[in-house]
Amino acid sequence: MGKIEIRYGIITGLGVSAYVMLEFLLGFHTKYIEIGEFSGYFSAIIPILTLFFALRGKRALQPDSILPYGKGFLTGLYISIIASFIIAIFFSIYYAYINPDFIKDGAEYARNKMIAMHVPQAKIDQELKDEAEMSKQPMQFLLTFVGTIFPGAMLSLIMALIMKTKRVSKA
Repeated sequence: MGKIEIRYGIITGLGVSAYVMLEFLLGFHTKYIEIGEFSGYFSAIIPILTLFFALRGKRALQPDSILPYGKGFLTGLYISIIASFIIAIFFSIYYAYINPDFIKDGAEYARNKMIAMHVPQAKIDQELKDEAEMSKQPMQFLLTFVGTIFPGAMLSLIMALIMKTKRVSKA
């Protein structure tokens, strides 16, 4: 792991965390939860862009500017691991201190949606109980960490394929 992976891992982790804070400040986690339900998907733009620039930078450092697929994938994976750690720490702080009602408000929003869809009360209670268990520490940290690495790894597979270059044989 080199400077590019560390730099872009930090940028990705801080960028996603800043995006979540922006959503919070705009009320998408409190007053306008119905918007926040979808606005979070836009945070995917951050790792897509940072991974693109990281792989482009990594390719420029390679002999003859050749970036093999495996090296590109590992670069993205390392970035994802670093970013996931930062994001998991951020969310632990976010849930505990910044927006401690986030889980409760989200559960209430989910309950109201399920009631509107005529989901049986027993199913609603079980869903909310399961969600509450997964929201406790250290499970929340672990789920955030792993749940961020997996899409990061998938994105790395795709971006490494797009950004890879092959050595051209000289005849």
